Amino acid sequence: MQCLVNLFQGNDPSTPSPRASLLNSVAYSWRAAHTVFYPVEFLCLSLSKLMILDRMIDFVEMHADEPRKWIAWRRVVIFVVSAGNLLGLAADSAAAAHYEKSADYFGASFIEHAANNNATGLELFKKGRAEQQYASYIASRQYISEAAVLLFILAAFTLCSAACARRIRATLSVVDDGRHKTAARTAGRQLLKQILRTNAVVFAAFLLRSCYSLLQSVAYMLQNTGTSCSPNFCAPCYNVFTHITFWMTRTPIFQLTIVLLSFPVTLMIALWSMTPHIMLRKHASGSHETQLLPR
Repeated sequence: MQCLVNLFQGNDPSTPSPRASLLNSVAYSWRAAHTVFYPVEFLCLSLSKLMILDRMIDFVEMHADEPRKWIAWRRVVIFVVSAGNLLGLAADSAAAAHYEKSADYFGASFIEHAANNNATGLELFKKGRAEQQYASYIASRQYISEAAVLLFILAAFTLCSAACARRIRATLSVVDDGRHKTAARTAGRQLLKQILRTNAVVFAAFLLRSCYSLLQSVAYMLQNTGTSCSPNFCAPCYNVFTHITFWMTRTPIFQLTIVLLSFPVTLMIALWSMTPHIMLRKHASGSHETQLLPR
Protein backbone atom coordinates (compact mmCIF):
# COMPACT_ATOMS: atom_id res chain seq x y z
CA MET A 1 0.00 0.00 0.00
CA GLN A 2 2.83 2.42 0.85
CA CYS A 3 4.42 1.61 -2.49
CA LEU A 4 1.21 2.51 -4.36
CA VAL A 5 0.60 5.71 -2.41
CA ASN A 6 4.11 7.00 -3.03
CA LEU A 7 4.04 5.95 -6.69
CA PHE A 8 0.74 7.77 -7.23
CA GLN A 9 2.19 10.99 -5.83
CA GLY A 10 5.73 10.58 -7.16
CA ASN A 11 4.64 10.02 -10.76
CA ASP A 12 2.15 12.88 -10.82
CA PRO A 13 3.39 15.34 -13.51
CA SER A 14 2.60 18.25 -11.17
CA THR A 15 4.90 16.93 -8.42
CA PRO A 16 8.19 18.90 -8.15
CA SER A 17 11.36 17.00 -9.08
CA PRO A 18 12.87 16.85 -5.54
CA ARG A 19 9.65 15.50 -4.04
CA ALA A 20 9.20 13.08 -6.97
CA SER A 21 12.68 11.66 -6.33
CA LEU A 22 11.97 11.23 -2.61
CA LEU A 23 8.60 9.58 -3.17
CA ASN A 24 10.01 7.19 -5.78
CA SER A 25 12.83 6.27 -3.41
CA VAL A 26 10.37 5.33 -0.66
CA ALA A 27 8.07 3.57 -3.15
CA TYR A 28 10.72 1.29 -4.60
CA SER A 29 12.09 0.43 -1.17
CA TRP A 30 8.63 -0.91 -0.34
CA ARG A 31 8.44 -2.51 -3.78
CA ALA A 32 11.63 -4.45 -3.03
CA ALA A 33 10.08 -5.85 0.15
CA HIS A 34 6.85 -6.75 -1.68
CA THR A 35 8.80 -8.47 -4.46
CA VAL A 36 10.59 -10.72 -1.96
CA PHE A 37 7.37 -11.88 -0.28
CA TYR A 38 5.17 -12.17 -3.38
CA PRO A 39 6.41 -15.71 -4.28
CA VAL A 40 5.35 -16.90 -0.80
CA GLU A 41 1.70 -16.34 -1.72
CA PHE A 42 2.13 -18.32 -4.93
CA LEU A 43 3.91 -21.10 -3.02
CA CYS A 44 0.93 -21.38 -0.65
CA LEU A 45 -1.39 -21.45 -3.66
CA SER A 46 0.63 -24.26 -5.26
CA LEU A 47 0.77 -26.33 -2.05
CA SER A 48 -2.97 -26.02 -1.42
CA LYS A 49 -3.79 -27.23 -4.93
CA LEU A 50 -1.25 -30.06 -4.65
CA MET A 51 -3.00 -31.28 -1.51
CA ILE A 52 -6.31 -31.50 -3.38
CA LEU A 53 -4.59 -33.12 -6.36
CA ASP A 54 -2.98 -35.63 -4.02
CA ARG A 55 -6.41 -36.77 -2.82
CA MET A 56 -7.48 -37.34 -6.41
CA ILE A 57 -4.29 -39.30 -7.19
CA ASP A 58 -4.86 -41.46 -4.09
CA PHE A 59 -8.33 -42.33 -5.36
CA VAL A 60 -7.00 -43.34 -8.79
CA GLU A 61 -4.04 -45.17 -7.29
CA MET A 62 -6.25 -47.43 -5.13
CA HIS A 63 -7.94 -48.87 -8.20
CA ALA A 64 -5.07 -48.64 -10.68
CA ASP A 65 -3.62 -51.68 -12.40
CA GLU A 66 -0.18 -50.03 -12.39
CA PRO A 67 0.11 -47.94 -9.21
CA ARG A 68 3.81 -47.31 -9.83
CA LYS A 69 2.90 -45.15 -12.81
CA TRP A 70 0.84 -42.85 -10.59
CA ILE A 71 3.58 -42.77 -7.95
CA ALA A 72 6.01 -41.60 -10.64
CA TRP A 73 3.47 -39.06 -11.89
CA ARG A 74 3.06 -37.72 -8.35
CA ARG A 75 6.84 -37.20 -8.08
CA VAL A 76 6.97 -35.46 -11.46
CA VAL A 77 4.22 -33.04 -10.41
CA ILE A 78 5.96 -32.22 -7.13
CA PHE A 79 9.31 -31.73 -8.89
CA VAL A 80 7.94 -29.43 -11.61
CA VAL A 81 5.91 -27.31 -9.19
CA SER A 82 8.85 -27.03 -6.76
CA ALA A 83 11.28 -26.11 -9.56
CA GLY A 84 8.91 -23.43 -10.88
CA ASN A 85 8.46 -21.91 -7.43
CA LEU A 86 12.20 -21.90 -6.76
CA LEU A 87 12.86 -20.25 -10.12
CA GLY A 88 10.28 -17.58 -9.37
CA LEU A 89 11.73 -17.00 -5.91
CA ALA A 90 15.24 -16.60 -7.35
CA ALA A 91 14.02 -14.16 -10.01
CA ASP A 92 12.09 -12.02 -7.53
CA SER A 93 15.01 -12.00 -5.08
CA ALA A 94 17.29 -10.66 -7.81
CA ALA A 95 14.63 -8.16 -8.90
CA ALA A 96 14.24 -6.95 -5.30
CA ALA A 97 17.95 -6.15 -5.16
CA HIS A 98 17.66 -4.00 -8.28
CA TYR A 99 14.50 -2.29 -7.01
CA GLU A 100 16.45 -1.37 -3.89
CA LYS A 101 19.28 -0.09 -6.08
CA SER A 102 16.83 2.08 -8.02
CA ALA A 103 15.54 3.42 -4.68
CA ASP A 104 19.14 4.39 -3.81
CA TYR A 105 19.44 6.29 -7.11
CA PHE A 106 16.20 8.15 -6.43
CA GLY A 107 17.36 8.95 -2.90
CA ALA A 108 20.65 10.31 -4.22
CA SER A 109 18.69 12.34 -6.78
CA PHE A 110 16.66 13.90 -3.98
CA ILE A 111 19.85 14.88 -2.13
CA GLU A 112 21.31 16.50 -5.27
CA HIS A 113 18.08 18.40 -5.95
CA ALA A 114 18.04 19.61 -2.34
CA ALA A 115 21.60 20.93 -2.86
CA ASN A 116 20.44 22.73 -6.05
CA ASN A 117 22.48 20.37 -8.24
CA ASN A 118 19.52 19.87 -10.55
CA ALA A 119 21.51 18.53 -13.50
CA THR A 120 23.12 15.81 -11.38
CA GLY A 121 19.79 15.11 -9.70
CA LEU A 122 18.09 14.65 -13.06
CA GLU A 123 20.83 12.29 -14.24
CA LEU A 124 20.51 10.17 -11.08
CA PHE A 125 16.73 10.15 -11.52
CA LYS A 126 17.15 8.75 -15.04
CA LYS A 127 19.51 6.08 -13.69
CA GLY A 128 16.86 5.16 -11.13
CA ARG A 129 14.30 4.77 -13.90
CA ALA A 130 16.67 2.58 -15.92
CA GLU A 131 17.40 0.42 -12.88
CA GLN A 132 13.69 0.09 -12.16
CA GLN A 133 13.09 -1.06 -15.74
CA TYR A 134 15.84 -3.67 -15.41
CA ALA A 135 14.36 -4.88 -12.11
CA SER A 136 10.96 -5.28 -13.78
CA TYR A 137 12.63 -7.17 -16.63
CA ILE A 138 14.05 -9.67 -14.11
CA ALA A 139 10.72 -9.87 -12.24
CA SER A 140 9.02 -10.86 -15.51
CA ARG A 141 10.78 -14.23 -15.20
CA GLN A 142 8.82 -14.91 -12.03
CA TYR A 143 5.55 -14.30 -13.82
CA ILE A 144 6.63 -16.59 -16.67
CA SER A 145 7.42 -19.40 -14.21
CA GLU A 146 4.15 -18.70 -12.39
CA ALA A 147 2.15 -19.06 -15.60
CA ALA A 148 4.02 -22.27 -16.50
CA VAL A 149 3.35 -23.81 -13.06
CA LEU A 150 -0.31 -22.82 -13.20
CA LEU A 151 -0.79 -24.39 -16.63
CA PHE A 152 1.03 -27.54 -15.50
CA ILE A 153 -1.18 -27.90 -12.41
CA LEU A 154 -4.17 -27.27 -14.64
CA ALA A 155 -3.11 -30.09 -16.95
CA ALA A 156 -2.50 -32.38 -13.94
CA PHE A 157 -6.00 -31.69 -12.59
CA THR A 158 -7.55 -32.39 -15.98
CA LEU A 159 -5.64 -35.67 -16.33
CA CYS A 160 -6.55 -36.84 -12.82
CA SER A 161 -10.18 -35.85 -13.29
CA ALA A 162 -10.38 -37.91 -16.48
CA ALA A 163 -8.73 -40.87 -14.72
CA CYS A 164 -11.11 -40.60 -11.76
CA ALA A 165 -14.12 -40.47 -14.07
CA ARG A 166 -12.91 -43.55 -15.93
CA ARG A 167 -12.39 -45.45 -12.66
CA ILE A 168 -15.85 -44.55 -11.40
CA ARG A 169 -17.53 -45.67 -14.62
CA ALA A 170 -15.50 -48.89 -14.68
CA THR A 171 -16.48 -49.68 -11.08
CA LEU A 172 -20.15 -49.03 -11.68
CA SER A 173 -20.18 -51.20 -14.80
CA VAL A 174 -19.34 -54.35 -12.77
CA VAL A 175 -22.05 -53.82 -10.14
CA ASP A 176 -24.62 -56.54 -10.90
CA ASP A 177 -26.54 -56.72 -7.64
CA GLY A 178 -29.94 -55.16 -8.34
CA ARG A 179 -30.43 -54.16 -4.71
CA HIS A 180 -27.26 -52.08 -4.63
CA LYS A 181 -27.03 -51.07 -8.27
CA THR A 182 -29.25 -47.99 -7.93
CA ALA A 183 -27.53 -46.78 -4.76
CA ALA A 184 -24.09 -47.37 -6.28
CA ARG A 185 -24.98 -45.45 -9.42
CA THR A 186 -26.36 -42.56 -7.38
CA ALA A 187 -23.21 -42.40 -5.25
CA GLY A 188 -21.00 -42.74 -8.32
CA ARG A 189 -22.77 -39.92 -10.15
CA GLN A 190 -22.51 -37.73 -7.07
CA LEU A 191 -18.78 -38.38 -6.76
CA LEU A 192 -18.29 -37.75 -10.47
CA LYS A 193 -20.09 -34.41 -10.18
CA GLN A 194 -17.84 -33.43 -7.27
CA ILE A 195 -14.69 -34.22 -9.25
CA LEU A 196 -15.88 -32.42 -12.39
CA ARG A 197 -17.02 -29.41 -10.35
CA THR A 198 -13.61 -29.16 -8.69
CA ASN A 199 -11.79 -29.45 -12.01
CA ALA A 200 -14.03 -26.82 -13.62
CA VAL A 201 -13.44 -24.30 -10.82
CA VAL A 202 -9.67 -24.86 -10.81
CA PHE A 203 -9.57 -24.72 -14.62
CA ALA A 204 -11.37 -21.36 -14.81
CA ALA A 205 -9.45 -19.74 -11.93
CA PHE A 206 -6.00 -20.95 -12.99
CA LEU A 207 -6.59 -20.07 -16.63
CA LEU A 208 -7.57 -16.55 -15.59
CA ARG A 209 -4.51 -16.11 -13.39
CA SER A 210 -2.12 -17.63 -15.95
CA CYS A 211 -3.41 -15.15 -18.57
CA TYR A 212 -2.80 -12.32 -16.10
CA SER A 213 0.69 -13.61 -15.31
CA LEU A 214 1.58 -13.84 -19.01
CA LEU A 215 0.27 -10.32 -19.61
CA GLN A 216 2.28 -9.03 -16.67
CA SER A 217 5.46 -10.80 -17.78
CA VAL A 218 5.26 -9.49 -21.36
CA ALA A 219 4.51 -5.94 -20.17
CA TYR A 220 7.40 -5.99 -17.68
CA MET A 221 9.77 -7.42 -20.25
CA LEU A 222 9.02 -5.00 -23.09
CA GLN A 223 8.25 -1.73 -21.28
CA ASN A 224 10.51 1.29 -21.85
CA THR A 225 10.16 3.28 -18.63
CA GLY A 226 13.95 3.62 -18.50
CA THR A 227 13.92 6.16 -21.32
CA SER A 228 12.46 8.80 -18.93
CA CYS A 229 11.17 10.72 -21.96
CA SER A 230 8.34 12.31 -19.95
CA PRO A 231 7.18 12.53 -16.32
CA ASN A 232 3.76 11.41 -17.55
CA PHE A 233 3.71 7.64 -18.21
CA CYS A 234 0.67 8.10 -20.47
CA ALA A 235 2.77 10.15 -22.91
CA PRO A 236 3.00 8.74 -26.47
CA CYS A 237 6.79 8.42 -26.19
CA TYR A 238 6.24 5.37 -23.96
CA ASN A 239 5.22 2.14 -25.68
CA VAL A 240 1.99 0.24 -25.12
CA PHE A 241 3.65 -2.18 -22.68
CA THR A 242 4.57 0.75 -20.43
CA HIS A 243 0.96 1.90 -20.57
CA ILE A 244 -0.21 -1.61 -19.61
CA THR A 245 2.22 -1.73 -16.68
CA PHE A 246 1.23 1.77 -15.60
CA TRP A 247 -2.48 0.88 -15.69
CA MET A 248 -2.08 -2.42 -13.80
CA THR A 249 0.10 -0.79 -11.13
CA ARG A 250 -2.38 2.00 -10.59
CA THR A 251 -5.40 -0.31 -10.65
CA PRO A 252 -4.55 -2.61 -7.72
CA ILE A 253 -8.10 -3.95 -7.52
CA PHE A 254 -7.46 -5.72 -10.84
CA GLN A 255 -4.63 -7.87 -9.47
CA LEU A 256 -6.22 -8.33 -6.05
CA THR A 257 -9.46 -9.61 -7.62
CA ILE A 258 -7.59 -12.21 -9.69
CA VAL A 259 -5.52 -13.33 -6.67
CA LEU A 260 -8.68 -13.55 -4.54
CA LEU A 261 -10.48 -15.67 -7.14
CA SER A 262 -7.51 -17.96 -7.80
CA PHE A 263 -6.54 -18.70 -4.20
CA PRO A 264 -8.96 -18.47 -1.24
CA VAL A 265 -12.21 -18.60 -3.22
CA THR A 266 -11.08 -21.47 -5.45
CA LEU A 267 -9.61 -23.34 -2.47
CA MET A 268 -12.83 -23.13 -0.47
CA ILE A 269 -14.96 -24.26 -3.42
CA ALA A 270 -12.56 -27.12 -4.22
CA LEU A 271 -12.47 -28.36 -0.61
CA TRP A 272 -16.25 -28.14 -0.36
CA SER A 273 -16.68 -30.00 -3.65
CA MET A 274 -14.28 -32.80 -2.66
CA THR A 275 -15.81 -33.30 0.80
CA PRO A 276 -18.38 -36.12 0.85
CA HIS A 277 -21.92 -35.06 1.63
CA ILE A 278 -22.06 -37.51 4.52
CA MET A 279 -19.19 -35.62 6.17
CA LEU A 280 -20.91 -32.29 5.58
CA ARG A 281 -24.10 -33.62 7.15
CA LYS A 282 -22.11 -35.03 10.05
CA HIS A 283 -20.44 -31.69 10.75
CA ALA A 284 -23.76 -29.88 10.42
CA SER A 285 -25.53 -32.24 12.82
CA GLY A 286 -22.58 -32.18 15.20
CA SER A 287 -22.62 -28.39 15.39
CA HIS A 288 -26.38 -28.43 15.85
CA GLU A 289 -26.15 -30.96 18.67
CA THR A 290 -23.45 -28.92 20.35
CA GLN A 291 -25.77 -25.93 20.51
CA LEU A 292 -28.47 -28.07 22.21
CA LEU A 293 -26.18 -29.22 25.01
CA PRO A 294 -27.07 -27.67 28.40
CA ARG A 295 -24.63 -25.21 29.89
